[in-house]
Amino acid sequence: FFNVLVLKNTGLTREEVLVDISVPLGWSIIADESRSYLISPGDSVLIPVRAATAKGVEGEIGYSIIAALNTRDGENITNAYCFVKIPRLSKIEFRPISRLSYFDQQSGESSLSFLIKNDGNITELIYLELSSTNNVIIEGEKNNILLMDLVIPAKSDTTIMLPVKLITDYNTENRSLFRVDVKGHTQEVSFGSSFWFNHLTNNYKYNIPLSEKIMVVDIAAQNLLSDQPTYYTGGIQGAIL
Repeated sequence: FFNVLVLKNTGLTREEVLVDISVPLGWSIIADESRSYLISPGDSVLIPVRAATAKGVEGEIGYSIIAALNTRDGENITNAYCFVKIPRLSKIEFRPISRLSYFDQQSGESSLSFLIKNDGNITELIYLELSSTNNVIIEGEKNNILLMDLVIPAKSDTTIMLPVKLITDYNTENRSLFRVDVKGHTQEVSFGSSFWFNHLTNNYKYNIPLSEKIMVVDIAAQNLLSDQPTYYTGGIQGAIL
């Protein structure tokens, strides 16, 4: 920040005044905050005022810089005000912690989580809409829709984790059925992502070799539907444990 303070002596005698510069908490003046000036009648003094903002200063807020003009005895003559408005900087980052999760085989439960980071200089109000497929339910949803509002201060972040549960009455063979879509927006930006869930099933098959079976009986018959004599053949094999 830079500005110029003008002091003019409109009287008939030389005046000595003391100028005190006050800035918001955390700001710094790049000069003497307090200094005296001796001004002759009809003369003017130009005082450059330079100030550095504090770290983490918020945007869209008017900050005041005050110049107090006092006598040598400390009596206030007048004050001059200058207002500094910091430009708005909106910078939101949305990042899923994991896009693919698995349902617990015993409870049918899982979760989705994501990070929202505010690198801007204003407090952001974020609107979220989560929609799930028919065989997935998010805790707190109504008709497959969950609405959330988040307030995230400047230069901070938050991690959101939401429980998700499998509804086993629906078809569980198609992976595309297990999905939660997240859409969000602020005053200036929009974002979104999809979260997928897998439902694993157990299936075990073991073919026992003939040499390990206790007994295998094979019987075959020939000429059953002809006038020729019928012949029977067979065999028995196995292992006694």
